[in-house]
Amino acid sequence: MSKIRFNLGIASQWFRAISFVIDFCGFPGVCILEDDLVLSEHYLEAIDHLFSMFQHDSRIGLFSCFNPIPRDDHSGYSMMGHDWGVCIGSEAWDQIRCLYLDYIKIQATRNYNIRDSQVIKKWIDSLGLIWRDGYEGSDSVLETLIAANRRARIVPNINLAIPIGEIGVHFTPEVFRGMFSNVKIDDLVDFRYPNDEEIKSSN
Repeated sequence: MSKIRFNLGIASQWFRAISFVIDFCGFPGVCILEDDLVLSEHYLEAIDHLFSMFQHDSRIGLFSCFNPIPRDDHSGYSMMGHDWGVCIGSEAWDQIRCLYLDYIKIQATRNYNIRDSQVIKKWIDSLGLIWRDGYEGSDSVLETLIAANRRARIVPNINLAIPIGEIGVHFTPEVFRGMFSNVKIDDLVDFRYPNDEEIKSSN
């Protein structure tokens, strides 16, 4: 087993997982589930149903059923927040694969723990893109590449997962409770196809 000199960030794991499932195995999409989520028993069923709806929809790049912000319209859609429990189809992946690999090559020369956002910002600027986040994170780069291809990141207005990472690199118990103390699992509902206004507001 080879030993990596320093932390390359989650992007390298995401790339290998997505590429293995889509490029090597030939599946039409993949769902990335990190180990800090507790899933509803209906999570994968819901993701599978959404994938069957969105597989060839050029408006959509990423989707999930983790939506901790409660909303009244449980059959509608809104913009994804955290990229947790996300699914990407092969058509969206084909559009961003090469650039995402370029990002990983940049990461391979530096320690992700010592984040110098200017390095990534210069690269994103060189692509003619706007980096809305401005703070380096593997997920924010993925989001930028998805948006550059005019694809949205959407979630249905229900929540089917709960985060558990109360203590770690990104959270203290106080910060975690402030963000997720009211998160609950919703009942599964029938999904309808998103209209254009919902897609536009999610991009």
